[in-house]
Parts: sequence; C-alpha cells; structure tokens
Amino acid sequence: MRAQLHQLRTAADHRARRAFPIAWAASNLLAGKIGAVKGLGGWHLACDAGNAAAVAELRRRKHRDEKPFAIMVRDCAAAELPCEISLEERELLTSPARPITLLASGPLPRWPTPSPRTTRGWA
Repeated sequence: MRAQLHQLRTAADHRARRAFPIAWAASNLLAGKIGAVKGLGGWHLACDAGNAAAVAELRRRKHRDEKPFAIMVRDCAAAELPCEISLEERELLTSPARPITLLASGPLPRWPTPSPRTTRGWA
C-alpha cells in the first residue's frame, strides 16, 4: 500500500512538473527546497532567501560557509526589503542595462544575511 501511494504521489508530481513547470518550481522553493535554473551563463541555484534552513542547506552543499551569495529580486520595491537603495542606485537598477549592483543592507534585514560574517554588501 505504501509503495502504491508513493507511486501515485510521484506520478502526480511528474504530471504537475510537466504541465506547470514554473508553478511547480515556485511551490518547491517556497517549501524550502533548492532548485536549479539554466541561464545563458550556466546554472543558477535557487532557494527562498527568507528561509534560513534552505539558505543553510545551500551553503552546506556549495561549501560556501562565508562567501556571500547574490540575491535576485523582482524590482526596487522588493530590493528595499533587505537593502537601502540610494537615488543613484535606483536609477542604475531601473535603467535598460539593469546591472548587478552591490547594495547596503537595511537597518533591519528581513532575510538571512548572504554570509554569516556579512552585514552589508547585499547584491
């Protein structure tokens, strides 16, 4: 019975993954899992930056105890949750180039820091 239940769950998960890949990936990230996204420059590993256990597991797997991780956010409003953004930085982030930008962490970080020794310099 247990094996049959596992097969049903596996089949349902496989169908969901094929039919709704973005929703499937998002639900897994929100559940604390780690995912991989293929980009132009290779693979990006992803986890919920607000989930300390997921960040710790990603650190363990990548052997990155202290080296900071970058974070990706949708827009400036989302970046303002963990960071302080100056007017000049906002202009850069909203320009057509949208470069990778190092930002200072805000006074009350709402996410685990990118590195245990880092309190400033969020990406």
